[in-house]
Amino acid sequence: MVWSRIKFSMLIAVGFLPAHAQSAISFTDVASKIKEVTGIPTLRVRVARALEDIKVTGTDLARTLHLSKSSKSFSGKKTVRFECSKVSRKVNSAPLLLASLGSPTGLLSVDKGQTQNKYLGKILISTSTDAQRCDVINEIDMESYLSTLLAKEMNSKWPVEALKAQAVAARTYALHKIYSKEVSKLHGSEVPFDLESSEKHQVSGGFLDETPNTRAAAMGTAGEVLVNDRGELSPVFFHAKCGGHTRLPEQVWQNSVHGYQAVEDPYCNDHGKPSWRTEISTERLEKFVNWSKDKGYFHPKRAPRAGEGIKVQDDRWSTNRLRVSYGDTTALMEKSVFRRYFGRSELRSNNFHIRYAATGDIVLEGNGHGHGVGLCQMGALEMATRGFNHKQILAHYFPKMKLVKVYQ
Repeated sequence: MVWSRIKFSMLIAVGFLPAHAQSAISFTDVASKIKEVTGIPTLRVRVARALEDIKVTGTDLARTLHLSKSSKSFSGKKTVRFECSKVSRKVNSAPLLLASLGSPTGLLSVDKGQTQNKYLGKILISTSTDAQRCDVINEIDMESYLSTLLAKEMNSKWPVEALKAQAVAARTYALHKIYSKEVSKLHGSEVPFDLESSEKHQVSGGFLDETPNTRAAAMGTAGEVLVNDRGELSPVFFHAKCGGHTRLPEQVWQNSVHGYQAVEDPYCNDHGKPSWRTEISTERLEKFVNWSKDKGYFHPKRAPRAGEGIKVQDDRWSTNRLRVSYGDTTALMEKSVFRRYFGRSELRSNNFHIRYAATGDIVLEGNGHGHGVGLCQMGALEMATRGFNHKQILAHYFPKMKLVKVYQ
């Protein structure tokens, strides 16, 4: 096996533009753009970030260095090493595409230091937002991407109709990211990837994660997406367990997305733990309030309260908010802010209520797992087990959306 080593040295400065909010895009626009390019769209997924050293191995590699606009082909098995610690650039400037690699076998192995994965499609190397680091991007066709994602976002052994429902949700989400260019807009300038493999977006896998079941679910729904009553493609969300009732995007993230409807879910509680409980000390609660003030989440209302210390209560007018009293001020705060601070392991969902323990600490008791918006995966599992198909599952969780085929 032959080795090749590449050092990057450059100084990059890119301007920053204001971030854009999430937006819906026309289904017909997406369909026409896809047809202009190919039958099945490809996407660029950031699978690793901020690496010092990267090794890419493949057979009969073709390598392009984009800064020097040079290309080279290698015969036989070849490993190309990228020493990203040599990159010199300004922190927070936009990622820049450095290199791309492909193989006629369609399979590449990437050594990311601590882990090694095999990927279908091409591998792209770009600068990272961290100085002297590189990101790894997988350019892959949509159905192959979904075949790996289903094994990560669901259980590949689940009924295929549940996997199909997940495939449609994930495809819709990914296509919205691609054609809205949302990631580039949030960065303030063009970036070389459409979305990332993480809980921030969607978790995808590698070549070895695909199974016959996940491939069948992806190919069995090829081109299928959800659109709202305006014919728009909106971000479609999913979560592990809603706890009996799904939520609206604005109840969790304060951003409304047209086409969503919260629904009762009689299916999800047949799987997983029905409830959860966590206790938070007064000391931790005080640190949380100080953090929320620094971050701008604590907005006192003109409702002075006698006494000292902190008190947290359920808001009688909204199940999405809590009433937080601190000294002589009171503020209404979204439950999602609590979950953002204390973390997903302690607060498994935004669906919880407050009570006080004998010690004076607060006790949070809740249902569900995840943000609760859109497709409930545990509910989809139960529906598929009972014989519902993926179209019926999606109709239950997205009653205001329509299933359409955007490509063959």
